[in-house]
Order: sequence, then structure tokens, then C-alpha cells
Amino acid sequence: MRPLHIALILSLGAFAGCSQQTVSSLASNGQLAMPQGRAASSFKTIYSFKNSPDGAEPESSLLFSRGKFYGTTRRGGSGFGTVFEVGADGAERVLHKFTNTPDGAVPTAGLTLVDGLYYGTTVFGGKDIGTVYEMDADGKERVRHDFDALSTGAHPDTDLLLVSNTLYGAAGGGSHADGIVYGLRPPGAEKLLYAFDGTPDGHRPVGALVLLDGVMFGATRTGGAHNFGCIYEVHRDGAEHVAYSFKGRGDGRYPEAGLTVLHDALYGTTNRGGTDDDGTVFELSKDGTERLIHSFSGSDGRQPRASLTVMNDKLYGTTELGGSASAGTVFEVQADGTMRVLHEFEGTDGKFPKAGLTESEGVLYGTTSRGGTEGLGTVFTITP
Repeated sequence: MRPLHIALILSLGAFAGCSQQTVSSLASNGQLAMPQGRAASSFKTIYSFKNSPDGAEPESSLLFSRGKFYGTTRRGGSGFGTVFEVGADGAERVLHKFTNTPDGAVPTAGLTLVDGLYYGTTVFGGKDIGTVYEMDADGKERVRHDFDALSTGAHPDTDLLLVSNTLYGAAGGGSHADGIVYGLRPPGAEKLLYAFDGTPDGHRPVGALVLLDGVMFGATRTGGAHNFGCIYEVHRDGAEHVAYSFKGRGDGRYPEAGLTVLHDALYGTTNRGGTDDDGTVFELSKDGTERLIHSFSGSDGRQPRASLTVMNDKLYGTTELGGSASAGTVFEVQADGTMRVLHEFEGTDGKFPKAGLTESEGVLYGTTSRGGTEGLGTVFTITP
């Protein structure tokens, strides 16, 4: 990566009006662990999915647009997933029900808004191995690209990033079957940007790409120099470079989510690794220096699969497991490692969140893939 200066100073301390307990202890490496706490926060489940006709098992983050939130469910509707709209008051409406052929099936990624139209991906359907689709505000859907050959990409499951009128995403397949990065200019054809080759450059890209100083960055679950995953940069001309390779338990391993930009640095999570092998939060500076911010320990969450969200210079996220009921948590973390658990899911309020959070006017909105009144997932709000 290009060596550039970076400075990061985040404010410390608890939110006003929130009570918390802090515990300091020695980590397994003998160093003083950063204090953790349980925060008083306002949490509310605003919608529980029912499978048909409204959808089931949402795994995507929400997109805020036109005063409403938009997302996808991987199941439900006609059996192949849906695109839905939900208000802050919990009023929900299904905009599109996927039918597998020709429009796609199993949308696990969220939506990207471009000139009033919504773009997303399906893991299956179309010509069998996935699609990129376009949908208007009334739910009319059109397939913009059919993945039809494993060698040129298959099973897209990441959000799309808009850069200079082109949508960029990642998928499986490719010439080495290790995954690809592709571009699509609506309504044009797909352009294969880069095909991964396992070790050392990465295998199985995960999460959405992010833009930092005009360069796109992403993560792969495995591959890299040590086969524990990596952070890569890719240019629009197809040039690729591994910015960092995870080394294992010490610095984290197996990232499952994309990255977040804050103060000229990249932040993310790993699904495993850290002190208790329950996952981590990390920072990567532009000179390629990686810093472990937090190691999850079970009570504060386990195995995060979602990207982080920035609000008021703090990072917010979810873990799929952990907490008192082992159903997942919502957390806040600062750059010095200070951690607060904002909510521990219990089941009826949702469980197993796999998506990042969306901020709107100081309130965070999110989804859980299971739980709720029907056990099929929820939409929730939380105010730290």
C-alpha cells in the first residue's frame, strides 16, 4: 500500500445517561484487558417476518431511502426470497417476490440506490448461478446480468459499490475457482476485473467493497499468505495487491464481512481468532499496519459476520452468537478497545444477526436472521 500518514484519536467514555459496569482482567497473553460493560439502551423489535408472503431470514443490512428502510430476505415470499420496505413504525410491505427463473433466487445482499433505482444480487436463479438485478420503487424488477459460467463468476452474495457510474461487487467462481471482483455499468454487461488465486492473494471474497483514496478495498475469508484470509486492494484497471494477510489467532482469522472507513483507516471484524478464538475487531492503517482493537470473549458476543457502522466517531456492530442466550449481541467499540454491549438477543426479540447496522438520526436499525414471533427473523431499532 502507499505509505501515508494516519492519525486516529477517538473520544472515550460512556454515553450520558447510560449506566455501565466495567471489569478489568488479565487476558491470556498476560496483558490488561480493556474494560467492558453492559449499557442501558433503547431496543425495540419493530417487525417479525412470517415467511409467506412477506419473507423470512433476512441477512442483509438495510438501506435508508425516501424515509423508509429497504432490505432483502433470503427465503419467503414465493419461496425464493423477497425485497421489502419497512417504516420506522414497523409497517412492512413486500416489493418483490423472487421466482428463481428468470429473476433470481436467494438474495442475501443488500440494495444500492442509483438514480432512483435499486440494485442488488441473488446467489442463485436466473440462468442458475446468480444475477444482478434492478428494481424500481414500485417493485418492478429486471435482471441486468446473468452469471452463466463459473469461469467468469458465480453466486454473488455481496452488496454493490457505486464508483463513477459503475457498480462493483465480488462473487465466487473465476478462472481459479477462488472468487472474482467484477464491474457492471447499468444497463451494460459485466466486466471481470480480477480473479483470485487462493494463496497468497485471497480466496472467497466476502462483504461489500469500500472506497478509500480512490482505491477499492475488500476482504477474503481465506487465502492470503497464511490461508487465514486477507485484506486486498483492487484498482479499476484490474490491478490487485494484498494489503494485509491475517496470521491466525493472534490478530484474527476468517473475516466474514466487508470493511468500514473511518478517519483514513479501515476497520473490520474477523469471525474467529483473538484471545478466545471468538472473533475480533481490527484496524488497518493505510501503510498496512494492522492493530487488534477487541477480542470477543463470548459474553460480549461471538463470531461477528457483519461490517461495522460509524456513528459519532464510534463503531457499532453485531455478533451472530454470544451474549447471555448465545443468540447474538449489538455492541459499541472505540479505538482504544473500550467495549459496551448494547443488547443481548434472547430469541423472541430476534437472534443470530448477520448484517451490519444502518444509522438514521442517531438511531441504529438492523435485522436478525432468525427469532422473533415466528422464528423467521426481525427488524429492530436501538438507540445507544
